[in-house]
Parts: sequence; structure tokens; C-alpha cells
Amino acid sequence: MRRRLAAILAADIVGYSRMMGRDEDGALAALRDFRSTALTPAVADRHGRIIKSMGDGWLVEFDSSTDAVACALALQESLKDNRLLRLRIGVHIGDIVHEDDDIFGDGVNIAARLQEVAVEGGIALSGSIYDSIDPTLGQDFSDAGPHALKNIARPVQVWMRGRANAPTARSAVLEGFPNITIRPCSRPEENAELADLADGIISEVAGSLAAADWLNARIRALPAPDDYVLDGALRARGDMIRLEMTLTAPSGEQAWRRSFDGALSDSFAWQDRASADIAADVFGCLFDSERERVLAVPMEELSAEDCLLAGVLEFFEVSESALESALACFKRATDRRPDFALAAERAAKCALAGFAAGCGPGLQASLAHIPEWLAASRPSAVIDLADTMWRRRSAPDDDALGAAAGRALAASPDDGDALYLAGWAYLWLGVPETAANCFRRFSRENRYSALTTAARAGLATAWAEAGRDLAAIENAEDVIAVSDDFAAPLRAKAAAAAHLGRMDEARQAVKAALRIDPGDSVARLRAAGGYGDAPAVQRFLDGLEKAGFPE
Repeated sequence: MRRRLAAILAADIVGYSRMMGRDEDGALAALRDFRSTALTPAVADRHGRIIKSMGDGWLVEFDSSTDAVACALALQESLKDNRLLRLRIGVHIGDIVHEDDDIFGDGVNIAARLQEVAVEGGIALSGSIYDSIDPTLGQDFSDAGPHALKNIARPVQVWMRGRANAPTARSAVLEGFPNITIRPCSRPEENAELADLADGIISEVAGSLAAADWLNARIRALPAPDDYVLDGALRARGDMIRLEMTLTAPSGEQAWRRSFDGALSDSFAWQDRASADIAADVFGCLFDSERERVLAVPMEELSAEDCLLAGVLEFFEVSESALESALACFKRATDRRPDFALAAERAAKCALAGFAAGCGPGLQASLAHIPEWLAASRPSAVIDLADTMWRRRSAPDDDALGAAAGRALAASPDDGDALYLAGWAYLWLGVPETAANCFRRFSRENRYSALTTAARAGLATAWAEAGRDLAAIENAEDVIAVSDDFAAPLRAKAAAAAHLGRMDEARQAVKAALRIDPGDSVARLRAAGGYGDAPAVQRFLDGLEKAGFPE
């Protein structure tokens, strides 16, 4: 998969859902006019390409940093007297990958996060793109300092046209979760090639660890007293290179150490392998260490913060009983601290994750708390999607669900919770290809999430809806191999096998699913799981009935 450097402009329409709610016809007319008279000409004049239109925003690719920023300025200028439409724009230059008429990579991720910190009518530039533009364009921007952007490992230097609208790096720390400081790797300063290689490895490791939603991973020289600390040293002798990495626990004890040998002639491939191995080893070490720490304390003696962490770590076991235990931990955290918004948010998302996947009676006690957890969560497009999915129990509304999923993905295109919940929402709506795309993107961008295996179950269900029955069975069996206490992959396998005429296999899958959840049925999936009447949904449910699943 070929990567290349590009300048990415991410634009978002402020208050899109409010505009549509007040005057849908007028809002759509204004959007059409803006696109035809301002957006399309401005992009074309500067040799850009509109890669994605998301209803309430756009991603645009440019070969030139100056063209990207000039286009952003032109767009905001075109709207200065517009009383209806307002944009937020973020621009960054970085690596991108094209796949299936879409683009991915740091260039896209950081541009999208910069758009979120821009104010109405404003533009946020990363330091890298500011440094590469025509100086005359830069006069419109002021230094807003380093910002911590969600799921981005390092603070990003931001230049702002308009007032800064974002938290500083300090406020981005997730309260109650362990911290790891990744120190810059020591290397011979006179060797520019080694310096670039060392910086690249540290950046990739930090990015991977920061993607874990229960770790605060930061690159900095001076750790705090309670931090885990990851150190590295890179040396070379001729063509041979050696990287030595050490992880130190907050107690000062060495928690992990490993050496990685390679060759400068193979440095790019070696960097990819070493970075992936380091991140995996360190993640596993931190997981085991923190789990051992919280399990050593009786639950009733844990702080609210440690109850939250215990729930997150418990949720990594892919089973319905683990989900029940995780929710009990979150409930203790919110009982101890009713104002603990992060714990309420995790509880709501965890409960909705199980609810979406059709988990069984063990979840019922926690469902009653979902409204209070949602109400106590920090407002976001993802929480709005979770709330819409929950409300579907009593007021099914396909349009509202589709709109909420679209907003969540537009606001947080690489966020694991957004991708996971949107994937199940699209399954309920009977749009399996879109659901599958969400789950595949989830797996690509959220390697260290507790929902990784559950997302594979969602992908299996998507293929069962789409008629790709062999792929459904393959993905379902991958999940079943990891957990024998999770009904969702067994349902997908049963439906797909029945459509293929493999009835013994289908009946065995139904038997296993009902062993986990004896009260499961097609009617309950429709009522509690949110499945509608779309043809793809009906195909999945018909397969379950053919396999002998209770009606």
C-alpha cells in the first residue's frame, strides 16, 4: 500500500444538524449554492481534489501546502457575509494512503483534529504546514502553541486564524489512567540517517500506544514521578544497527527490556517491524502490570479512578460475563464520584457496545443506568449516536439513526467508539457494506482497543447480511476461537451456514449461542437489538430462522 505526502484540508459546517432541523430545504439550497459557487471553483483553481463529502463537511487533497491554505482562506472569505453557513477548517501536511476511493493516514487524522479546534469562521494549521507555505499567507495566522489532539501521540504546534478553541496538552490527560512517558531515543547526533530513524520509531511507538484508550502516552524528556518510562538507544556499526529499549515502572524497577537488530540497507522495513514489536510488548507489559495492581486491592477499597481502570481492563476479555463485570466496575466508579464524566462515558459506551451486539441477560441490570450515564457524559457526536441507538428501543427512527452515525463518523473519523457504534447502527439499518467499512477501519486504526474482537463479530454479521457467507463464517470463527462466551459471532455463523445449506454446522452454532443466552430469539433481536426491516437485515434473520434459531 503506497504512502505519499499530501496537504489535507478538512472542513466542517458549524451547527449542521441544527440548520437542517430548522429549515431543511433552505439549508440544502444554501449548501448546493456554496458548493457550486465557492467550494468547487476554489478547489479547482488551486489544483485540489475533493476526496470525500460527508454531508456536513469535506476532505480535500492538495499537492501544495500553499494551495491548501490559500483555498482555506478563500472559502472563509466567501462566507464572511453569509448568515447561515459557517465553517471550521483544519489543514495539515502528512502521509496519506488511498484505499477504496477514500484516504487514510496521519495527514487526514491530524487535519480532522485541527478542524475540531478551529473556531467558527476560523482556520487551524499545523506547524508543519505553516512552515512550508508562502510567508505572505502566514501573516493571517497567530501562534496558538502546542495542542494535544485526540488520538494523536504528540502535541501539535497550531497556528490559528481566529481565537484558539482547544484544550492544552495538560487538559488532554485522561484522568484515572496510567501515564507512560516515551523519551526521545538517544543516537549519534552527527548521523542524520540514524537520527531520522530513531525519531521515526519513537513517533510510531507513541502513536500506537496513544491509540489505546486507557493510556496517556506522551513523548517528552522529563517524566512525572508516577509515569512508566520508555527509553531507547540506537547504535550503528557499519551497515548493522541495534536498538535497545527499556521500560521502567513507576517504582523504578525495570519492567521490560529488549534489543532489536537490523541493517541500514533495510531500515524502512526494519523500522516498521521494530515499532510494531515494541508497541505490542510494552502494551502487554502495561496491561499485565496495571491489571495485577488493581486486582490486588478489594473492589470496595478501590478509588473511583481505579474502578474505572479495572472496568476498562476487565472489558478486554471477550465474553458476556466480562462485560457484566466491567459494567459493575464502572457503576462503582460513578457511585463513588457522581461527577466523574469520563467514567459515565465509558459506562455508557460499554453498555451500548454490548447492547448493539445483542448481549444477553447479564446486561439487563445495567441497561437501566444507560440514560443516567449518557446524561453525565461529556457532550460529543459519539455520545449523541449512543443516545440515538438507545432511544431506538422505544422510538425507531431510521433517518435519525443514520444521521447520528454520519455525524459521529464526520466528527471523529478514526475514533474507535464512533466506528464501532456506527458499524452496528448501519447493521440495524441494513447497510452492510457501510457497516463492514466501519469495522475494517476500526481494526486498522484501533489495534489496542478492547472492542477489537467484538468488531470482528460485527464484520461477520455484516457479511452475513450482505450475502458473503464464507467471509461471514471465517470472521465468526476467528472470534469464536478467542471466546466461547460471546453469542454475536455464533449468530453470524449460524445464519451464513444456513444460507450455504451447511445445516449441521448452522444448528451447532445455534445450540452454542443458546447455551450462552437461553432466552435469545429473532423477536428479541428485533426489539432490543434495533434491527429494522431492510432486505439485508431480513436475509440475516431468515438465515437464523433456517438454522433453527427461536422466532
